[in-house]
Order: sequence, then C-alpha cells, then structure tokens
Amino acid sequence: MPEGVSDRAPVMAIPINLRGQNIGIIQVQEKPGASREWTEDEISIVQSVSDQVSQALENARLFEQTTRRANRERKVLEITSHIRSTNDPQAMLQIALEELQQALHTTRAQILIQVPSSTDDTHNNGHHSSGLTE
Repeated sequence: MPEGVSDRAPVMAIPINLRGQNIGIIQVQEKPGASREWTEDEISIVQSVSDQVSQALENARLFEQTTRRANRERKVLEITSHIRSTNDPQAMLQIALEELQQALHTTRAQILIQVPSSTDDTHNNGHHSSGLTE
C-alpha cells in the first residue's frame, strides 16, 4: 500500500431526521484505500436525499393515519345507518350490539341504559338501569 494511504475507506454519514428525531443514517463509503475528501456538493447531495427520505416517510405515515381514520369513520357511518334502519328502540340497541361485535370481533357487547328516576322512587336511591346484552 502506498505511503500515506490507509486501508480505511472515507465514509460520509448523514442522519435521517423525522419530526426532530434521528431515525436512521445514510452512509456512503469510498473504496478501501481511497484517498479523498468529500466535496461540499457531494455532502449536499446526500443531505438532500436524507431530507427527501424523511419527507417520504412522513408522508407515508400521514397517509396511513388518514386511511385508518377514514376507515374508522366509514365503519361508524355504516353502523349508524343500520341502527337508523328501524324505529324500534329495542331493535336499534340490538343492531348496535351486533354491529359493534362484528366490527370489533368480540364475543360479547353490552349496552347499559340509565333510566331517570321518578320522584316517588326511594327503594334504589333513584338509580335504575336497564341493560341489553349480546
């Protein structure tokens, strides 16, 4: 190996920052034994690529978040539409339970209704509840 040239390769490392956090690094390495300094233009190119990677990742995160929110809202609208398909309060509650169980993949759901107390009701401290379980 020529004098003054090491077997170490010149490395450029540029962080990838997303929302103020370092989430990765872009590392560029020259061939082992090469003797060179990175130019400002080369550093600028890698920094620009780092910025673009960061922006692309943020856009992907926002898109995924928006898609999840839209799916959730769509599901709520579907359930609400099914509930409103009847005028029978008992049927509405039953539909709500069935739809929630299906949407959440659960084996049980329950709706507890607080019934207002009358002024002459003293045997239960004025508290009643009526429940529907599926």
